[in-house]
Amino acid sequence: MRADTADTMQLRIDIEDHLIPFLQLDAHLRAVYYHLVRRSRLLRQRTVEISIDSLAKATGLSTQVRQHIRTLEAKGALKILSRGRTGTTIEVYTPSEIPGCIRAKSPSDPVDLETYDFYTTTLGRGAIIEREGGQCFYCLRGISSDSAVLDHAVGRLIRLDNSYRNIVASCHECNSLKSGMSPDDFVRELYRRGRLTGNEMESRLASLAALQQGELKPEIR
Repeated sequence: MRADTADTMQLRIDIEDHLIPFLQLDAHLRAVYYHLVRRSRLLRQRTVEISIDSLAKATGLSTQVRQHIRTLEAKGALKILSRGRTGTTIEVYTPSEIPGCIRAKSPSDPVDLETYDFYTTTLGRGAIIEREGGQCFYCLRGISSDSAVLDHAVGRLIRLDNSYRNIVASCHECNSLKSGMSPDDFVRELYRRGRLTGNEMESRLASLAALQQGELKPEIR
């Protein structure tokens, strides 16, 4: 792996695992921050000059972009250096440059599986996909780290639970078909559609019970 590729991957991990939860960035703030990072730090530059209109068009956030930049500056993710007719010059900070963003973790400080967010973190996503052993949790179709989709067994509209007891890896088709169905009902629907045999349906229902009881623990590497 080239050094710049490794650096880019580490930056993404630091953003998702540290900066986003530390600064409590919502989807809109993430979109603006990621775009500014791509236009600056990924090009090995600390600053970027960009017009508000082009940033709004690139992120699809219209006139809200100006306020999002102010919010990111207030949170310490960037600094507005100047404004001119050609655009706004912004210095963009990485997670390691934001005080308190990345907390050093020692070998004696293990991950608490019961409180870890397996849905929004890169390490959590990898751990869930690895736990499923290359198969969709629902239909047992083969999946890879590139094709897998993380799914809330019990939907977010019912309960916001990003723990390993509620997050599974599925194929795109199951993620789309399941929609707001309960996981048990969805497994039975797959059986009715001929996607699962009777034995497979029973094994999936048993796995759902084991999942919710905390018996299917992933491993954070």
